[in-house]
This record gives sequence, C-alpha cells and structure tokens, in this order.
Amino acid sequence: KDEKLYEVIDGQQRLTTMLLMNQAFHIVKNIEKSGFRDLIIKTEKGLIPSGYDIKYSTRKNSYTWLKELTLAYLHDQKEGTTTHINKFKSKCRDYYHFEEVLSVCITALKDEKVICKLNDWETLFKERAKFIWYDKSKVPFEDSNEMIFNRLNATKIKLNNAELIKALFLQKGVYSNDRIVNRDQLAIDWDLLEKRLQDPEFWMFICRSEKVTAYDTHIEYLFDILSGKSSNDKDRENFTFDYYYDMYLVAHDKFEFVKEQWKIINELFQILEEWYNNRHFYHLTGYLLEYGMKDNKPMTIPDLVSILYEDLEKKRMMPKSKWLYKLTELVKDSLSTLSSTQLVFANKDIMIKVLMLFNVIQEDNRSNPNARFSFNEFKRIKLGLHEGMVWHLEHIASNTDYVPDLDKRQQLGRDLLEYFTGIDISYEDIKKDRDLTFKAKYTEGIELLNDKEKDFCISLLQLFDSLPEGQEAIEEKELQRVFYEIQKHFDADDPLREEVLDGNRTRNEKDFIWNFVLLNSRTNMSYGNSIFPIKRKRIIRDEDTVFTPIGTRNVFDKAYSHKLSNLITWGRKDAKDYWDEINRTLMKFLPDNFKLPQYIKQ
Repeated sequence: KDEKLYEVIDGQQRLTTMLLMNQAFHIVKNIEKSGFRDLIIKTEKGLIPSGYDIKYSTRKNSYTWLKELTLAYLHDQKEGTTTHINKFKSKCRDYYHFEEVLSVCITALKDEKVICKLNDWETLFKERAKFIWYDKSKVPFEDSNEMIFNRLNATKIKLNNAELIKALFLQKGVYSNDRIVNRDQLAIDWDLLEKRLQDPEFWMFICRSEKVTAYDTHIEYLFDILSGKSSNDKDRENFTFDYYYDMYLVAHDKFEFVKEQWKIINELFQILEEWYNNRHFYHLTGYLLEYGMKDNKPMTIPDLVSILYEDLEKKRMMPKSKWLYKLTELVKDSLSTLSSTQLVFANKDIMIKVLMLFNVIQEDNRSNPNARFSFNEFKRIKLGLHEGMVWHLEHIASNTDYVPDLDKRQQLGRDLLEYFTGIDISYEDIKKDRDLTFKAKYTEGIELLNDKEKDFCISLLQLFDSLPEGQEAIEEKELQRVFYEIQKHFDADDPLREEVLDGNRTRNEKDFIWNFVLLNSRTNMSYGNSIFPIKRKRIIRDEDTVFTPIGTRNVFDKAYSHKLSNLITWGRKDAKDYWDEINRTLMKFLPDNFKLPQYIKQ
C-alpha cells in the first residue's frame, strides 16, 4: 500500500531494456567518472540509481540481479578479468542476455562521439524517451488481464526449439571474420537437411505415428533425440533448446562446440539415410519404429542405433549381414507373445499390426528392387490425415447376409447391373434421367445373359421405378428376395462356417484373420456389406486415388488361391490358402508352433 505498483500485462522486455540502459548511464557517468568505484564496491552503496524496480513472477526482482550484475562488471573492471561476469552469465539464460544488453549500452556510451555529450544523451533518454502505455484500471468493463495478453500476442509466431538452436548456432559471436564462410555453409546445410526431412516418405519412415504431426520443423525431432527428451519432458517447452544452450554457455570455444554438435546431427541423419536407402533395412526398421518395443516402451531411434553398434563410443557398427539378422530378431521379439487365437476381429489393434507386417514383408520379398511399402500412406490413413480416412479391418466374405440399406439400394443395383452386363452408367447420370431412358442401354448386355441372370437384372431395373402408393412394402419385400437370391448366387461351394464349437463357446470362422484385409474406410463404406465381386471391383477402381496394400489387392485378385476356377466367390479353401501365405511370409518372425486354432482345424 505504501508503494505505487502496476501489474504489467505486456511490455516486460521493453521495461527491462530501459532499466538496463538507465543502469549503463549510471555506471559510466556516476560510478566510473566519480573516482569512487572501489568504495562503492566495498560498501555496495550507490550501485543502483533512482527509478523503477521490476518484480518478476519467475526470477529475482530487478534490484537484486541488477546489483549482482553491476558488482560483477565493476569487479572485472578493477581486476582486468571477465571472471565475475562469466559467473553471473552462467546462472541462467536471462542473465546472459541482461549482461549482453548492459555491455552493449556501456560500450556505446563510452564511444568518443557520445561520451563528450553524455549529459545531453542522458537528458534525451530520461526526459524525451516516453512509453506509450495503457492503464486498463481506468477503463470500465475491460477484459481480464489474461484475455488482453492473449489478444495482444495472438498474431505473434513463437520460435520452436529448432529455430532457437539455429539462431544459437549461427549467431555472430560464434564466428570470427575469417570463418563467416563456415556460418553461411552451415545455414545452407541446415536448410538442405530440413528439406530432406520434410519429404513425407522419409519423415513417416523415421517417425512413430504419435509424433508425426508434433513437429513443424522436422530437424527438431533429431535434436530431441540427441538431447534425450522423453515423454516426462513434454511439458518443458524449451527442453531441447535449454539442453544445447546450457552446453553452449560453458563451451570454451563456441565455434568448435557448434561444429561438433552439427557433426553429431549429420552422423545421426546419415544412419537414418542408410536405413531408408536399403530396402531390407527400410522395411524392418520402419516396422520396428512403428510397432517395436523395448523394456515395455515404444522402440526409439536411439534404441535401434545402440543395438546396431558394436562399439557405441567409437561409433563402429556391426556388419550389415548381422544387421539383418538382428533386425529380424527384434521383429520376432515384437510378436513373441502372439498366438493364433488372438487373430480375431475382436482384437483389432493386434490384427492391424500383423496385417501391416504381412504387407511390409510382402513388398520386401518382391524381386522388383523399387518395390517399397509406403509408411507414409499407411500412417496418413492410420491418423486420418488422408481426407479423413482410417484403416478398417474388412471382411473378405461378408459377415452377414447381403441386405442393402434402403437409401443405397439404387446405387447397389447399378453396381450389380454393371457387374452382370459390363455396361457402366454413372449413378449421377441415372439420377438425372427422370424418363428412365438409361434402362434401354442395359438391354443389349442383358440379352447375352443366361435366364437366371436375366431375371436378376430385370428385377434390379425395377429399383429405379417409382412405387405406387400403398405398394412400397410389397415391392420392398420382393426386392429383398432378389438380393437374397443374388447373394446365394455368389456363395462359395465351401463357405466359411458361422457357428463352430470351441469347447463351450461358439465361434465364427469369418471372424478369423483369414477373412480380413486392411482397407481404407472410404472404399469400405462405399459398398457396405456387399458381395465379393462388387468389393473386388470397387477396390480396383479406388487404387488410383488411395493407397491399397499389396496383400489386400492380391486377396481380391485371388493371387494366393491355388484353385482359380471361381474368381467371384471367397470360400474356405481360399481362406486357408491366404492363411498359408500369411504364415509363409511371416514364418521367420512368428513364435514357434504357430498354427491354426483348434476350432478351425475341425
């Protein structure tokens, strides 16, 4: 109550700078020119001029640190050293900058063109320099302090850790005049490295799904890795910059420090590049960086690096032949607790993990040297970054009878008519055709069909007729009968069994992994619970616009089926052949005695 206090909402940096400028005037004019420097050091009186004091919420009041800074400066001036200033600067990052500002101000005031008119400059500073300020206490109905601060700073872009480190590495004080070329080269190399890390295929390969959207500047991820940042440090916004800044402050030779840290970053990047450029390393490490575990925690790049080095300190890696063996063992470890009984629809996360690995190794086993699984496309869909799509576990043979949604029956009817006749008329054109003239276009194709398929198509064309009042229920029942007959028409001779006894439980063979593929949600939802040939056609059609894993395409092409007499159904023999392919592909990664569940063998 005895003091006049203001809470500063915004402007702390300007107030602190002006405070330091005032202190510089006081040191040059009132302390050093007075001849009483040693007495002032001894008594610590007259160190701080009259003016204002700043009380901070996160550090000591300005009077305290300004007194420490002034004493450190005066002691060094007396002793001809920088010991006291260096000790003050090392206490925290802010103190480092406070000293820099004070030093620049004192140097400027001692310039021969300034010091001869020091009184005039002080008058200009103290009497002519003004703050433009706004006192919210005098304005009724003003927002809270927090809201005002957010409003004033809403458009300011905050520097991330990588940008702060870049500024640290490139600042002028690091480079002598004959080393400016080194600074310019580092700036060029930094931008080239960031450009490579911004490549989606490379970035999604090295970065686990949970982190891919966490970085605007991707080089920050490498700095995070080298700083040892963990999930425990996520609330420390400048953790990584502080790590490098603390080392920078104590480094005797700043240039050599920056040179060494940049070398370490490049060594890490070169390791990642080598993994990426070798197809086999790429596929196995890409899987491990997404699903690998170590000590019950997600496997990290440092984990892999430490495993693949024979001598970590000397940075000597094991031979590449041993690399592949070690990576294979690590993938096998990730599946060590897997049993075939877990591979059912209820365990979606496990199923997606196994099917993802199946597709990765399918690509790796191809003879084409350019064949690569796209971790970029996989993770983009997994995270919903590709037009909102996500991965679905898609039943190959429909899990329930084919009864179409009433709102979609015309779309489904069009798909079936195209399948039977081979005539493709877009659904949009059909909806615009109020006179139903499109029906005639199907006539030629229908005439070539057998009697049963003709009847199907004639019934399907009725879907597009307007129903007489009172006949909706009758017609609907008839159309459901038609769809049921079509479903039966495409049933396999050896369908998957929907009720199988497993001890006291009843299981469904359609819920086992041999009846599933990975499919994007857009394609999956576009045809609903449709029949096999319609699913096949839609998947092939959508391949041009969305990523389809190789295993999914092969299943609907029946590439794994040994009996190819029927390409329009999915039966138990097809499912068994698919299961055998999964086993063959993943054999070296699966636990020993990995076999079909007992209830399926029956």
